[in-house]
Amino acid sequence: MRLRGQTIYCPDKRVALHPPVMSEAAASLLPDETRPAYVWNIVLDEHGDTLSASVARAMVRSRRRYTYTEVQQAVDEGNGESTLMLLRDVGRLLVAQESARGGAGCRCPSKRSKNPTAPMSYDCVRCSKLKTGTRRFRC
Repeated sequence: MRLRGQTIYCPDKRVALHPPVMSEAAASLLPDETRPAYVWNIVLDEHGDTLSASVARAMVRSRRRYTYTEVQQAVDEGNGESTLMLLRDVGRLLVAQESARGGAGCRCPSKRSKNPTAPMSYDCVRCSKLKTGTRRFRC
């Protein structure tokens, strides 16, 4: 049995899946560098349902490195690149599907650590209330 790993993003730090020599160099998507990758092509209908999906090996070249803040600001202002705006639209469709099937999600747009020594305390950006002890909360 093989366990799958992932990079974990915490409010105060990230715990990388791979060593820095890979995650920040050979396997990274740094701008203007060509890297081998697996590319997923997922075709959705207007409701967000999958019509087809395929994966292929490819050489990819990143054109730009964004911060989360830059992307969120561009999308919120409605002037993001077409790919970013498409991601927003697909995200909305997937949230609607989750809701329709009874799924639960956090409606808060962002969370950040209130106290670095208490990593399970979050300050909800939407309502500015301190949430403690769990990652599952509603505003």
